[in-house]
Amino acid sequence: EMVPYLSDTYLTRKEQASLAFKCVYLEFSRGETFEKHPRYGRGVMVMKQGSCISLGLVGSRIIREARCLKTYSIDNPIAVNDTLVEDSFLAGNEPLYRFMSYSLVIFIPQSAIFEVLKDKKMAWKNCARWRYLRTCLIKWSRDRNDDVHMETCSGREA
Repeated sequence: EMVPYLSDTYLTRKEQASLAFKCVYLEFSRGETFEKHPRYGRGVMVMKQGSCISLGLVGSRIIREARCLKTYSIDNPIAVNDTLVEDSFLAGNEPLYRFMSYSLVIFIPQSAIFEVLKDKKMAWKNCARWRYLRTCLIKWSRDRNDDVHMETCSGREA
């Protein structure tokens, strides 16, 4: 229920159970950072224990600080919207998280989510596509602001 497009509004219990078998438990120690899983790539994380903060975006191994600090704690899903966009779209803008204490998360791989949404047209149409659009608009706005900032810093007018 914490990830709207994977809720029982759109998926049967059997489909949710099948998705649950594709989830992975991950453990993080205090101070550890996470960008994406080395085997499963990006995905949604649901905190079951501990907490983390969003440090910002990683681009060309340079961390751009977050404009506002986001904190995630128990039963708070992470990357619900970002997971919907393709890896190539976020290239150079992957979110980076730092765990503040020992943390246990349920990781739902992006590939499993895409597999579900491929068959569940109403989940995409009524919920996921709007989250996808929101993520795209935020990225385009951020990119535009960065371009304006770079032009201003280099002495040109925007």
